[in-house]
Amino acid sequence: MRKVILWTVAAAFLLGVFETAILSHIQLLPALPDLILLLVVYIALYNGTVPGITAGFFSGLIFDFLSLAPMGLHSFVFTVLGFLYGMLYGKYNVRRFFFPLILGLSATFLKAGMLFVLHVLFGQSIQVYNLFAVSFWIEVAENALCAPPLFILFGLFPNVFEIRER
Repeated sequence: MRKVILWTVAAAFLLGVFETAILSHIQLLPALPDLILLLVVYIALYNGTVPGITAGFFSGLIFDFLSLAPMGLHSFVFTVLGFLYGMLYGKYNVRRFFFPLILGLSATFLKAGMLFVLHVLFGQSIQVYNLFAVSFWIEVAENALCAPPLFILFGLFPNVFEIRER
């Protein structure tokens, strides 16, 4: 499990740098896809709750470090999502196109819901999504459409992103 977590943290760092350094400078994108969120969902789906929680925690810390969010916010959100999606481990065949699309869609809505609850509990320091804004729906669509190619990409490296049972 340690190898999967280390590779996941490295991939989360690279995806975070890709988001902040490259995707954020594309003028045509009013919102960015959350690639680290999709990575955490993938790790949880293919490895279970414990690796999903661990990957979510460390990937969230990296995301918090790279963004302007309060420290620990994304770590908490990704940890909860790692647990929830880890509960689906081994229950469905997710190596198709449609299921990752639905998972990317649902993960974005769950993230928005958790951020809203945290905003109610902790106040103005936590930014929430405006469900009526076009940028939110663009991010939902980007996450849904980026999930299948990312799942295929991560699936090309099963020795890195999946725990092999002996």
